Amino acid sequence: MKKSAKAKPVTPKVAKVTKEAATPEVKNAKQQAEQKLTEAQLKQLVRHETIITEHLADSFKIGASLRVIHEEKLYQGDWDDYCSDKWAFSGSHARRLLEAAHCMEVLKEGLSPNGERVKFPINEAQVRALIEMRKESGKWVKAWQKVLNDTEGKRITAEKIKEILARKSGSGQAAHAKTSENDEAEEANDAEQKLTKIQTLVKTALKAKKPTVESLKAILEEIRKALASK
Repeated sequence: MKKSAKAKPVTPKVAKVTKEAATPEVKNAKQQAEQKLTEAQLKQLVRHETIITEHLADSFKIGASLRVIHEEKLYQGDWDDYCSDKWAFSGSHARRLLEAAHCMEVLKEGLSPNGERVKFPINEAQVRALIEMRKESGKWVKAWQKVLNDTEGKRITAEKIKEILARKSGSGQAAHAKTSENDEAEEANDAEQKLTKIQTLVKTALKAKKPTVESLKAILEEIRKALASK
């Protein structure tokens, strides 16, 4: 009787490992890791985010803190995503707030370097009109002085600013003809800003794990201010 042939040991096949290109998710995670903030930067970020949260009805304070966060690169990932996820408004709106805050700084340095009492713009719409009519920051102070002189204590609207500064440029009639149309656009934009502020306030309240009565009262008060603001 013949002996059966001895089975040869089977060598397990080892799959070849190929180096695949990193997926967008991996790349994004890597970028966020590279953007890790220092302890000092984290403290700075928390401080300015707290300012924004506590002053959601004050466009200028929001803009000033957003400007620091943006210029110091205290946010992680994409700027527009940060603004949308954290504050519920677009990156373009955030940039307008940054520019408005910068304009206010220029006006205060030029008109009240020692803290003298001077009438400044009271909302972002007024500042935006000033910036729209005078693109160069070096002209903002003189332009605002012109607005104050021409209004003589009367109510200053964004459209009035455009009309005064356009008149100085020789296009006052055209600006006056568009007053009614632009007033409607301004009102619609102000309404959108109010809704954005209220949306952010509600989002902040919902994110709180254990909201206190005091914190909810503070948020409701900020909503009331946003609705009452002109």
